[in-house]
Amino acid sequence: MMLKVILPLTLAAIFSINCTSFDNVSQAKAESTKTVEATGVSKPETETKETPDASESSESSSNSANAQSGFKKLTFSQKSVPKSFAYEGKILGGAKWIDANGENTLIVSQKDAKNGDGEKVQNIYGYLYAIKNGVTEQLWKIQDSATNYCDSGKGLVSPILVQDSDNDEIAENLFVYNVQGNCDVSPVSYKLMMHSGETKYAIRGATGINIPGSVIKSEKNFDVAFDDAPKSYKQTASKLWDSYVKNFNAK
Repeated sequence: MMLKVILPLTLAAIFSINCTSFDNVSQAKAESTKTVEATGVSKPETETKETPDASESSESSSNSANAQSGFKKLTFSQKSVPKSFAYEGKILGGAKWIDANGENTLIVSQKDAKNGDGEKVQNIYGYLYAIKNGVTEQLWKIQDSATNYCDSGKGLVSPILVQDSDNDEIAENLFVYNVQGNCDVSPVSYKLMMHSGETKYAIRGATGINIPGSVIKSEKNFDVAFDDAPKSYKQTASKLWDSYVKNFNAK
């Protein structure tokens, strides 16, 4: 992300010019996750641009996942997304696989808008549809948004990772995104969303800064839901986060 403004580099100055909220608690409240039926939902206006290379279909760190019983990764194509799969905005990335829930299609999309004051609002969405025995269900939907006064957020910043690390025949899927832009050298907030079936897990945090006169450590906060999950969930999520969220901590 380009730096728009550089003011005197003191800790107080950096926070005073930060044009976006750096409060992870409020960010968590901005998210909404729900489970709904896909039937009877009309498809909103969509764009059909090609999916960017940086967010192509899911990549797994272990090829052995494809051989697991009941789980098989498929090739995601934006052009082959059924018209009955409703989503908002333009598709940033997606993934497709088969597990015990049936044939799954995950869509991550973004829609930019303006609020009543003419300020830019960046919205990111995630949807998981599953088809089993000819019946389509929307297993979950997430939505997150931020008002940006300067730069826009980066959107989807990682590939969509899909694997069945605990061999329960229900695949985990996860990705990292950023919707909150910045105006200066302040820390940048990120989120990781992970699901196993309809169960959600998340990491919320931000990059740190380490410049003369100002040091702010990066943040990486795990949902309490990870406490009851298989250890492989937290390990996988932590590794993906570290790969795409830069940490500038002081040595």
